[in-house]
Amino acid sequence: MSKVGSGVLVGILITKLIETRGVKFGLTLNPKLDLNKRALVEQIYPYSMEKTYVSVSEADNKFREIVGKCKRGEFFNGNSVVEFKGEELKINQLIAVTVYLGLGIHSTSYERVSTLTEQKKYFEMCLSACSENIIDGYYRIQVYRDGKRVEIKYEKIQSSLHYLLKLGGKKRLGMVNKKSAKDTVENLFT
Repeated sequence: MSKVGSGVLVGILITKLIETRGVKFGLTLNPKLDLNKRALVEQIYPYSMEKTYVSVSEADNKFREIVGKCKRGEFFNGNSVVEFKGEELKINQLIAVTVYLGLGIHSTSYERVSTLTEQKKYFEMCLSACSENIIDGYYRIQVYRDGKRVEIKYEKIQSSLHYLLKLGGKKRLGMVNKKSAKDTVENLFT
């Protein structure tokens, strides 16, 4: 058997071994997936908050402060760490988001800045998963300034792998993510 043939055979055996253990990852023998049978569970965790300030100038200062935090990767709160090259995030930039899962375990996902729009009264940034992770999805932050009012809309959209849901429980994962979305928005306003 050639080296290529034996490499393919080893890959098939490893894939089958892992699939029989209930773990799924990016290798497959059949690229046509039946998403009705194998779809990941998608969860959406939105949170928004608005504040009204004494003056347009004060609101504009807060708007620019929030945008600055976003561009410096200072949006998550608590045990999450964002790392990237440079001083500010840029479109298409790769970032690492490390989250503490508990019991001394951290998970790092690699995200890409897929949207970055900055205008005088509007800012939007979307971070999208670009490698297979425990939880795949994206984060969207939108910041608006309208007169004396500043509003943040945040969405955390995730597709959790089934074994993670079984491990931590869907209800608990939902509670943790709702709190995380709320904490992110509140962190941006502080």
